[in-house]
Amino acid sequence: RWYELANGSRIWLFGLDPDPITGLPSKVGSVELGWAFIDEAVECSEADWVMVKGRLSWPGIDWHQVCAATNPAAPTHWLKVRFTPPTETREYLHASTFDNPALSADYLSEAALGADTGYFGARYYRGEWIGAEGQIWSLPDTQVREPDPGEWKRVVAGVDWGYVHAFACEIIGQSGSGRTAVLGE
Repeated sequence: RWYELANGSRIWLFGLDPDPITGLPSKVGSVELGWAFIDEAVECSEADWVMVKGRLSWPGIDWHQVCAATNPAAPTHWLKVRFTPPTETREYLHASTFDNPALSADYLSEAALGADTGYFGARYYRGEWIGAEGQIWSLPDTQVREPDPGEWKRVVAGVDWGYVHAFACEIIGQSGSGRTAVLGE
């Protein structure tokens, strides 16, 4: 789908969904672009980025550019590694929720309450590229109960070996109807 601007330029909207056979975002495979913008770039793989960058071949213009907007992810994400520190050809602009002039005062005051809430506040309000460490969620005691007794069709366990933080193991039982319960932690 595309939109035409008054100056004759066109804005094309493409998805980067991978082709089921090649695994590449083939919808953009043969397009020629002068400029590209990727929204929520953290959801793209580095191969997606390279594919889009390779489409910057529109003739007759002096420069070609890829731009992107994103929420932060872990500091090891390829985007963070690729764009910091900035270089002559790459610019990294940081903004937090509080830098957005379009947000209302009541939204910002509510955001300020959450900005100091650990991982979520750092990543989603202050815009920091941080990884999750330790316990990042909690379940109220009112939502915890003993699992129903009975035979489990399937039992699985997930393990976090805890090189930095304590070892953790979660044991989940699944009934014949697909219901799950935590059997042990």
